[in-house]
Amino acid sequence: MFTRKFLKTLLPLWITVLTVGSFLPASFKQAIGTKSATPSVTTSSTLSWSHRAWHVGSFGLTTLLVSLVARSTQQRLLLVTAVFGLGLSIEILQSIVFAEQFEWWDVRDDGYGIVIMLVISQLHQVRYLLLREARLSG
Repeated sequence: MFTRKFLKTLLPLWITVLTVGSFLPASFKQAIGTKSATPSVTTSSTLSWSHRAWHVGSFGLTTLLVSLVARSTQQRLLLVTAVFGLGLSIEILQSIVFAEQFEWWDVRDDGYGIVIMLVISQLHQVRYLLLREARLSG
C-alpha cells in the first residue's frame, strides 16, 4: 500500500502537526476534543477518555510510521525511543510554556500507544498490508 519513501516524506509532516498541535491554545484543543475541560488543577482521574485516546492514538500512529520506515530492529528501537522522548519533551515544554503542572499521565498514555503499536506493527500481516516492500520481498 505505502512505500518507505512515501512514509519518510509523511513522517516529518506528521511529527510537525503533532508537535504544533500540542501547543495550540486550550480553547481550540477543547473544541476539537483533545483537551479536557477541567479545573486548573488536573489529575489523571479527571481526564476524558477522548483526551486519553488522542494521546494513545497519536503516539501509536507515530510509532507505526517509524516502525514501517525503519530497516532494522536496532533502527526501529532507536526511532521508537525517540518517539517516547518526543512525547516526554512536549509534556515538559507544555508545563514550562503554559506554567502548568507536568502531566505525567499524558506521558503514560503516550507510552501505552507506543507499546501497543510497536507490538502490532511487528505482525507480518500488518507489515504486509501497509508496506509495499513487504509484499515484494515476501
